[in-house]
Amino acid sequence: MKTYGIYVAYPPWTQFEGEGLGRFLAAFVRGAHQSGQARFVIACPGWTRPGLEALFQKSGIPDDAVEFLAPRGVPGVIRLASRRRKAAHEETERTKRPRRRRFAGLRQRLAAAVGTLVTSRNVAVLVVITIASLPVVLVGGLLGVVGKGIGRLLKKPLRSFREGMRSAKQRLRRGLEKLSMSRAMYEAELRIVHDLIDGRSDVTAWYCPTAFWPSFNRIRGPRVLCVPDFVVSLAPVAFAHIGGDAFRGTIEKIEQTIRGGDHFITYSQHVKHDTLVKRFGMSPTRVSVVPHGANTLDNVLQAAAKDGDLERVSATLLAKALAKAEAIDGRLPVVGGDSPGPYLFYASQLRPHKNVGTLLKAFRWLLDEGHLSHRLVMTGSPAMSPQIQKLVAELQLHDDVLFLVRLSEEELAACYRHADLAVNPTLSEGACPFTFTEALSVDTPVVMSRIEVTEEVITDRHLQAAMLFDPYDWRDMARAIRQGYEQRDKLLAMQQEAYRTLARRTWREVSHETIRALDEAAGEEQPEPRCHRRPA
Repeated sequence: MKTYGIYVAYPPWTQFEGEGLGRFLAAFVRGAHQSGQARFVIACPGWTRPGLEALFQKSGIPDDAVEFLAPRGVPGVIRLASRRRKAAHEETERTKRPRRRRFAGLRQRLAAAVGTLVTSRNVAVLVVITIASLPVVLVGGLLGVVGKGIGRLLKKPLRSFREGMRSAKQRLRRGLEKLSMSRAMYEAELRIVHDLIDGRSDVTAWYCPTAFWPSFNRIRGPRVLCVPDFVVSLAPVAFAHIGGDAFRGTIEKIEQTIRGGDHFITYSQHVKHDTLVKRFGMSPTRVSVVPHGANTLDNVLQAAAKDGDLERVSATLLAKALAKAEAIDGRLPVVGGDSPGPYLFYASQLRPHKNVGTLLKAFRWLLDEGHLSHRLVMTGSPAMSPQIQKLVAELQLHDDVLFLVRLSEEELAACYRHADLAVNPTLSEGACPFTFTEALSVDTPVVMSRIEVTEEVITDRHLQAAMLFDPYDWRDMARAIRQGYEQRDKLLAMQQEAYRTLARRTWREVSHETIRALDEAAGEEQPEPRCHRRPA
């Protein structure tokens, strides 16, 4: 069995379970392990290893399926920053709970003690306890009056002290995080990673699952770079305006990584020809197209509902997901009970090309003019996008839009299952978005943006007309959403046939085709597997 390398160079604090790339890696490695074709070595910074190990363990990937090449331990500044982050999160969670809930347990214990005394059958004991308690009550009352007066005098100084301490803690946390995210620390960690890579002569070829890391090109040996998409090539000026200097830096990194590449993998013919061949001038023979396997969630819910009561388990998971709603400008949305009521669902991160702003405008119109009585539930933290927070406030959607963070895969599946309609307004993806198969796997229909990679997979013209919309036009988006929830059953029936076709493509096939591309980059050929199938 040959060994192949996977290169991952995320900065600290990256969360993998909710990320599309994390789920892709887990599905890919699991498919390769199940087929028995290859063994993988994952080269990554020390701070990345625990997150990937946890992701693989949760995905049912055995420990011996992968080997990690990573520096030992984590830099001290990151450990300190992690502790401060954890403390800040716990403090935030405490402040979310109303005071009456915080003291509910104490009140219950006091009430129980008083109840025991009142219901005591021994009257003599009750009288003695009452008489003995009078001095305590009187002294306590006097101390309460004195304490109240002192409290008034010290209220302002104590408040200033608490605010000063809180501000100092926040500055410390931000300082530690800034230091832990410094370029110098990142490069120092990568130097160790590359020293470990240089010491492995048994790796046939190296694979990088994204084009964000120019450092991948430092590897001496056969390399294959995956280019999922290059959305900024559509409108670089607009995206630079949205994302600022950081986004311009990302564009430069991607271009540098691609231009230094040798062999490439994409998920679609569109990205191969329009991005790599036309834009970057790469030879078509150096680019392999490996479509995604079907990303499904029905198996996740079935595993969670071991007792067979799928409805109850998924409702409980939905309630847990709703409890993770994040505040916007310090204001949490009002959710009654364990359900948000009827809702639309979009699983994504709040990045510029995900087109959340246009979705919010369409949603506002649907509430005002389209007789919509739904909420919009999304994943992703609004704290990461001041523009989205500002738009939510301008459109007065604080209680109509819920942003859920840090969802488990089971909670994500429940969110899809209970939604009336899934929506994906993205401007660009490397392939037909996971939204389609994820939603349909739990019997939820979906409407999506009309982009080339989706039309490459959804080829039926009638189905395209029923589910696709212009992502640059909020009115067309609103039309498709309204039509989708009004004709939900009809749309679901149309999409289930396409889903069954896509679901036939397994991640074993994806891993085999990727390994074949790695072998070709290394100058070797791999025979076709007997069980190889392509979607009809």
